[in-house]
Amino acid sequence: MNLLGTILVYAGLLFFLAGGLSILRPLTFLNIWTRLQGLMLVVGGVVVFLIGAKLPAKAQRIETPFTHLDEFVPTYQFDEFHTIRIKAPRERVYAAVGNVTADEITLFRTLTWIRRLGQAGRESILNPPPSEPILAVALRTSFLKLAEEPIPRERS
Repeated sequence: MNLLGTILVYAGLLFFLAGGLSILRPLTFLNIWTRLQGLMLVVGGVVVFLIGAKLPAKAQRIETPFTHLDEFVPTYQFDEFHTIRIKAPRERVYAAVGNVTADEITLFRTLTWIRRLGQAGRESILNPPPSEPILAVALRTSFLKLAEEPIPRERS
């Protein structure tokens, strides 16, 4: 059901975009000849988008916990898995992740500024000090560490 919902959401967005452009100037190469047809495509796009967004996501359950996250959240609806090979000992990589600052993450300040709607606000994960590790700020302000392993395991 997740694939169908995703297809409907993207199709709805595509219809909405094509309809919106056709309201400005009908896209005759798509057989949209009038602005009214463009408006109907916008409405249809919104309907298709909402149907796709409302479809239930199938719950998946972890049979055998592999990580602490599996213990805390054994049921989930969505998953992605990305890998990248890093030529360094895992202890060094783990330490680097814990010590990274917001200024070392490309576009971090820009994206969090957008998320904050341009408001400064108090210190938080969205507004960290420039030279402090971002995970330290997160744990001090709003995040809760549920578990930590001294030597992180690799997922195979």
